[in-house]
Amino acid sequence: MPVDKELDDPYFRNGVFTAGKSEREYDVVVRAFRNSDIPVTIVCEDDYVFTETDITPNIRILRFAQVSPVQYYAVADQAFCILNSVTNEKSPCGQILVAYAMENSKPVISTDCYGVKDYIVNNVNGILFKAGQADEIRSAYEKIKNDETFRKSLVSNALVSVKKMSAGNFIEKVITLIEA
Repeated sequence: MPVDKELDDPYFRNGVFTAGKSEREYDVVVRAFRNSDIPVTIVCEDDYVFTETDITPNIRILRFAQVSPVQYYAVADQAFCILNSVTNEKSPCGQILVAYAMENSKPVISTDCYGVKDYIVNNVNGILFKAGQADEIRSAYEKIKNDETFRKSLVSNALVSVKKMSAGNFIEKVITLIEA
């Protein structure tokens, strides 16, 4: 699906994509990437209030009212990597976007949170960081961006992981059990 003209800015292609609704921590994303040349797209709730005031031009903020569900994933497809940043490591948020990224060969950087850490193994099929740690986010991004072998390994391992989590795999196992 192509990105609509009003959302398609060549500068933000091949950058960081982070999005979602409940319990997201976008201020830490701003701290991680402000004053850099790394393009970041944040898609957030219409009423999300940023407490960080130094939002530099490399950070694009879009609201859900501006981005249809189809365009949400079209913009994500343009990204170099997907960042899932939540406020609380006990939050299960972000699992759909993380699974989507894994399935579509996008490296994943995610908060070491409740649901995600059940299928992301740090430095094997994604990179995990502690909630609120902007320096860990930036370090993870730089590692993925600068180490092609590592990045390819993450993507390859993520594809294996997401295949194991797929409905098709589950259904095949249920059929095997029924037939046994």
